[in-house]
Amino acid sequence: MSLLHQIADVMGGDVQGNRAIFPTPGHSAKDRGSWASIEPGAPDGLLVHCSNADGRTALEIKDLLRDRGILAPLKRRDDVIPWRPPVREVQVAPSHAVRLAAGQSVVATFEYFGSDGDLLYRKHRVEPGRERPKDFFYDHPDGKGGWLPKRGCEPVPYRLTDLIAAPRDVPMFMTEGEAKADRLASWGLLATSHKDWKSFEFSGYVKGRTVFILPDNDETGLRLAQSAFEAVERAEGKPHLIELPGLPTGGDILDWGGTAAELVALTKAAAAQQSPRPEPVDLWQHYGAPELPQGLLPESVERFVRSHADIMGVDPAGLAMATLCVCAATIPDSIKLQVKRHDPTWCESARLWVGLVGSPSMKKTPIMSAALRPLKRIDANLMRAFTEKRQQYDALTAKERKEADRPKQERRIISDATVEAAQEVLRDSPRGVLSAQDELSGWFGQMDKYAPGKGSQADRGFWLQAFNGGSYSLNRIARGASYIPNCSISLLGGIQPEPMRAIAGDTHDDGLVQRLLPVILRPGKVGRDVPADATLTDYERLIERLEVMRPPVRSGPIGYGDTPSPLKLSDAARSVRERLEQEHLDLVRALECVSPKLAAHFGKYDGLFARLCVLWHCVDNAEQLHPPAEVSGDTANCVAAFMEQFLRPSAIAFYAGILGLSAGHEQLVDLASWIVGTGVQEVKARDVQSSSQSFRHVTADEVRTLCEKLEAFGWGEWAEPAPKSNKPRFLVNPLVHERFADRGKEEIERRAAAREIIRSTLCR
Repeated sequence: MSLLHQIADVMGGDVQGNRAIFPTPGHSAKDRGSWASIEPGAPDGLLVHCSNADGRTALEIKDLLRDRGILAPLKRRDDVIPWRPPVREVQVAPSHAVRLAAGQSVVATFEYFGSDGDLLYRKHRVEPGRERPKDFFYDHPDGKGGWLPKRGCEPVPYRLTDLIAAPRDVPMFMTEGEAKADRLASWGLLATSHKDWKSFEFSGYVKGRTVFILPDNDETGLRLAQSAFEAVERAEGKPHLIELPGLPTGGDILDWGGTAAELVALTKAAAAQQSPRPEPVDLWQHYGAPELPQGLLPESVERFVRSHADIMGVDPAGLAMATLCVCAATIPDSIKLQVKRHDPTWCESARLWVGLVGSPSMKKTPIMSAALRPLKRIDANLMRAFTEKRQQYDALTAKERKEADRPKQERRIISDATVEAAQEVLRDSPRGVLSAQDELSGWFGQMDKYAPGKGSQADRGFWLQAFNGGSYSLNRIARGASYIPNCSISLLGGIQPEPMRAIAGDTHDDGLVQRLLPVILRPGKVGRDVPADATLTDYERLIERLEVMRPPVRSGPIGYGDTPSPLKLSDAARSVRERLEQEHLDLVRALECVSPKLAAHFGKYDGLFARLCVLWHCVDNAEQLHPPAEVSGDTANCVAAFMEQFLRPSAIAFYAGILGLSAGHEQLVDLASWIVGTGVQEVKARDVQSSSQSFRHVTADEVRTLCEKLEAFGWGEWAEPAPKSNKPRFLVNPLVHERFADRGKEEIERRAAAREIIRSTLCR
């Protein structure tokens, strides 16, 4: 006889399919409210279910089957969860305070106990309901052996004594209803129903505990489960939603054909797959200037920078970037890098804009002077030669001047030049020039001299073109038409933090500031009075070699000679570029909503990588008249490392530390201070507006914008609207209060001190 037939015989039932169906103990012989099925993963390999009783009855049935020898005696075993809830005998109440209509009956009773184990009230399931298939009614003991309607006290969680007794490391299961929780308890799991957890806090029961929530397979069930998920999260629990596979529409754990072991396997998989809460960003963090990393610069530049910065007592990072800018300006624009293998239209030259940011004591001008010295010597020689030719030209007669070529004013450096003067120089300087600005605030001020007229926009448009390079045409009423074959200007200048902050806040945001590579200078030290070593001479020779360098050439058609050829990336270098391109795209997408200026700056990094590759490649091969035609993977890796380890941190220090990470950053910090100071779990516009004077006139839309920025910083996430509401809610990441607890205490003390000052001042 099979096991199912033995069970059916003992329990007075029969076998239907893969189940033995029989009367629930205490019910009539015609009852078929209980069934058993063979489940290898369940305790004893047998799953027993009682639809008209609780888990205690199912355990009693197993004990009866053991007494009859059908099941093996109970032995101690290693459970998947080492704690088991105690069993309780609960039956359909024979007496109650529920007023039943004709045809109605109580089909299930669920008892709610207090923390001391005393029965507080009962919940009765009545079928059919008055206007639906089922209704629920409460009653509570009257102290005389009878029952009174309603709860008679504040609600408590179902199976409260289990929640209190279970160790904190035991996972909790939440279901939508008591019968489902009883099913899980019969499997030895800590379980409760979240359905009545509406009028009191979860915190005391779920804080720090892993909670698995099993939704019913319908829209309402998913919504209620999501609400429970958010409530557990607010209470600093660790919630996971577990959707049972194979459930019919409207089904739940009672309809599920799986076993306890299968359920535990699902929970383990969910815990492993569910992403952890994001680590919140410290909005009070100070973003300091990074140190210059060792060994990433071209060797000749590295030696000069380290040695000369020590002698001068300046920040090596500032001297390094000034030196790189001068080297880039010296390399002729005819040396270009074709960025993509199959796109000859995208080529980049070694052209950089560098801004040294620091107070007057940071020696910005000495740094620039040291880097510019060899290029100034070349520029002076060109200017001297031009002056001589101009004098000779001016000495000619009018007829001779018509036949002679006008002397060309080729330059390498311009300083404090107006746009009109720069355009005149560029007409005769096709290889590009360097604009050396002792104070960038004056450079920005020149562009705003017409503000808010068209002149300002025209000047800014010219400088934007000068950053990109290429031909430039202009038409002026007074001077007529003019053509610049290559409008290319490198830029090196210094500026103090406060003017830079004002410029970034007041000027038109057209990307001009974002083209600068900002270098926040670190405090210097006392220099050394020692003779200059060979590194200074080597640097001067480097500039001279870059001055005469020419692009690689390839053989042209017969009779036409050789033609310039753009540099190409090797396969290894191309792989580096593609990796960085994805990283830059990810950075831009992540920062667009919180710091558009920083996002726009990182958006220039694809072109910057190519420009730096040209620079590194030419400096490393400065002894050659024509650099090798291919940029190596080693060069690309050095450039990538320099960008990742120095340029990116420098940009973050500039945009987050000096300009402010986002527009309205101070207000964002005020909101963060309020969150940690009050310990709120949900940010509501009304609470924010009444929190302090600074937020009194902030609109709900502005609060929502601030919350969107907080979401990007990992401070919370948006949740579904509350019932009967269409407004999304912003839930605070519990890690915020954990990570910034000290900051919260400081904020509470600050607010208390402020209140005391106000009270003592006004209440004398």
